[in-house]
Amino acid sequence: MKLTLITNYWNPKGPGGTEKYTKEFVHSIKEKGVNVTILFREGTRDKEGKYKLSYKKMQFVSEAKKILEKEKPDVILCQGGWFTQLPALKYKKSHPDTKIIALHHTQFPSYYPLYKKLLYRYILNRFDAVGFVSEGLKKDIIERVGIKMGVKTFILYGGVKVTVPSDEELAEFKSKYEISPDNVYLLGLGLTALEYKSKGAELLIDVVKELSTSYKNLRLILTRDGRFRQKLEEHAKEQGVEDMIIFTGDLENPNVATFSCDIYTHISYGDGLPLSLLEAMAFGKPIVASNIAGIPEAIEDRKNGLLVENRIEEVKEAITQLIEDKKMARRLGENARNTAEERFQWERTAEHFLNICTHDL
Repeated sequence: MKLTLITNYWNPKGPGGTEKYTKEFVHSIKEKGVNVTILFREGTRDKEGKYKLSYKKMQFVSEAKKILEKEKPDVILCQGGWFTQLPALKYKKSHPDTKIIALHHTQFPSYYPLYKKLLYRYILNRFDAVGFVSEGLKKDIIERVGIKMGVKTFILYGGVKVTVPSDEELAEFKSKYEISPDNVYLLGLGLTALEYKSKGAELLIDVVKELSTSYKNLRLILTRDGRFRQKLEEHAKEQGVEDMIIFTGDLENPNVATFSCDIYTHISYGDGLPLSLLEAMAFGKPIVASNIAGIPEAIEDRKNGLLVENRIEEVKEAITQLIEDKKMARRLGENARNTAEERFQWERTAEHFLNICTHDL
């Protein structure tokens, strides 16, 4: 099978969840014998992503269509906005046997103009199938955009592939950020990059403020050098807890932060099913996570993590429980690891996708 992936981003070493998902997904289907060609708008050209196209959207559409004519794929998979989908739709008009599939990773903006909704509805209902990384994300997008899907839809969960950081990596991380065994570390991975995630980070800072009197040794690690980092740093200062918040910026290996934390806190106001959450589960970390989107599809409250509404008191209470009840924290972490191993594997993801391509359409 020849598959062409048209995507907004291709950056295999990038810190974002969509970038990591895409890299591991591509590798997993290649191991199944699929010939993959990648067309992308932003990122790094390499032996897999050899077609870096124009940043301008209409020019991107034109260039992508020409490459499709050259590659002649059996299946086209589109990730991103309308400009990744339109070339596939144009190509299918003259190559009706080619299957075109769209896959969504993230929620749409809270405000989505009507003309974009109409364009989006028109395009997607002419695809062979439309996928989502979680049921929660599917529900959100269909309701928000008002799509009445007339084509097959499917869920394509991500997998988990984590490696334990080396002793040298851990030592460097702990030395640079003065990680002490006397402190309790919360981790918010990648919450500085997107607005709906930065709101979650802001809530976590407020929670640290609330807990600062009872737990003077509490620290919150926030990673990525996202566009909301400065705003969050200012908020920490306003709350008077800047010394309790550790901003790391982008980490070459984010696993050092996950491996080093005591409690993984995924507090967000929008998500699909974040890979960072699945990876924290695979590391056996006790988890406090927002009860939104696809997160409850991985976390069952009080079985393999604690689900909370995005309110200070609820998040505060959940974190306090895990700090005070070490036995409970260990049990939740062990159950989270078992869930990740049993349910979220890239080989299973690849098999499900190929089954959709070859049998279900």
